[in-house]
Amino acid sequence: MSFAPSNEISLSDQLLAIELQLSTQMKALRYNQHVAYIYDPVEYAYNLHSQFTHKFCQSAKKILFLGMNPGPWGMSQTGVPFGEVKVVRDWMRLSGEVGHPIKEHPSRPVLGLACHRSEISGRKFWGLFQELCKEPQHFFRHAFVYNYCPLAFLSSSGKNITPAEFKQYQPDG
Repeated sequence: MSFAPSNEISLSDQLLAIELQLSTQMKALRYNQHVAYIYDPVEYAYNLHSQFTHKFCQSAKKILFLGMNPGPWGMSQTGVPFGEVKVVRDWMRLSGEVGHPIKEHPSRPVLGLACHRSEISGRKFWGLFQELCKEPQHFFRHAFVYNYCPLAFLSSSGKNITPAEFKQYQPDG
């Protein structure tokens, strides 16, 4: 199924539709035994993810910061790429409920905006732009942040497995 841009549908709604389609297709793939848990924050954190996308992706951007996939203490908690909880809540001023993955690792619980763990890469990334731009609308006027993979992958031990690491794991059979 292809998704052609339309003037009748907002850019943010087009992006959300593409992300939902991609996450559905990726969840249908078979992963080897190293992937024990798959988190889909586009789905279970849709409330916050949709707020982020509608608020900050209303027009074409000159700059796209591209991340790999959700981290366990960032987007997996908030639905926002590099989603450091304090930044999402206090700087971006997003709020709402976050659900849970279908299968949740006991040492990587999804607590949404109540999570007290810090996403180090998100803290550094957003900290820089908080300092440079002061207000989020200044940053998002020309830039957006996106993960090319909407899913988070965890091993049975709870280790985050990034898409770049999949090449280390040979498929079964």
